[in-house]
Amino acid sequence: RTDGQGGTISAAAIEDAAHAFMANYNKSAAMGVQHSTFPPGLDLAESWLLRSAETHGGRQMPAGTWMLTSKVLDDAVWADVKAGRLTGYSVHGPGLGHALPERPQ
Repeated sequence: RTDGQGGTISAAAIEDAAHAFMANYNKSAAMGVQHSTFPPGLDLAESWLLRSAETHGGRQMPAGTWMLTSKVLDDAVWADVKAGRLTGYSVHGPGLGHALPERPQ
């Protein structure tokens, strides 16, 4: 998978992150905006991994995609979602960078 900054993460690493997040939710894991903790008013409603490719919101999602559903109760956060300033989630974890081979044209 490729993120908004061009970084990649394997399906296995996504699955590990999803399981660790849920195991530690309300302990050491928390949801937030731009890697800062959300104010009260955001609840995690669902967390699941796609076992096969599916279409959500008009976008094709590959198998292994981590899906989250949140209930947003904070008006300012909801305004950012509706305006398209907040569009998804980040695993926010450490990683090792390395160059990928160039794709043939």
